[in-house]
Amino acid sequence: AGLYWGFLPHCFEALPHDVSEMLVIGCLKDLQTGMRPGSTHHGWISSIPLEAFDLAAGAASGAAAVLVSTPFDTIKTYMQTHGAELGSKGLIGSAKLFLDNGKRMVQKKGVGALYYGLAPRLLQQVPSSMLCWWAVHATVRTLAPWTTLPAVKEPSPVVAVAAPTVTAPRRKKPVRGVKDQADAGEQKGQ
Repeated sequence: AGLYWGFLPHCFEALPHDVSEMLVIGCLKDLQTGMRPGSTHHGWISSIPLEAFDLAAGAASGAAAVLVSTPFDTIKTYMQTHGAELGSKGLIGSAKLFLDNGKRMVQKKGVGALYYGLAPRLLQQVPSSMLCWWAVHATVRTLAPWTTLPAVKEPSPVVAVAAPTVTAPRRKKPVRGVKDQADAGEQKGQ
């Protein structure tokens, strides 16, 4: 349990941070690449150089990640610096302690207490995200000639033609009339 002492508080901070960062960067890249010529924003978005757009998208995703995750990070840091006994609490106890510390911070100093340290986190995370996402997208563009699959041609529309139905010839059932029955009776008797 000692190795995972602060695991749950870290997850409470990291999950909203990572999800919000990926969501924002994904939406902005979709906006950039999904513009149709003639659409409302196509003109000005397509005029932005790719590298500048990557830097701006990285800054926006880093800022969003910090704004969403700062309350969780503040509670986690408080627990780490004020000697919370997480090692003996287990996962459920750690979660309860996390929530209790957050409630206590809000009761004593208001909701603003959850955003202590926002400015230093923004000063660290925004430039870091800018460079990270610029490097990721520059690498993708550089490697694209060797990693991109050739475009798949759309198959030509196939006109459905009804195939002629082939049926097997029916076997005729023997018709047993009176004479046939009589013959059958004679054969049994012989």
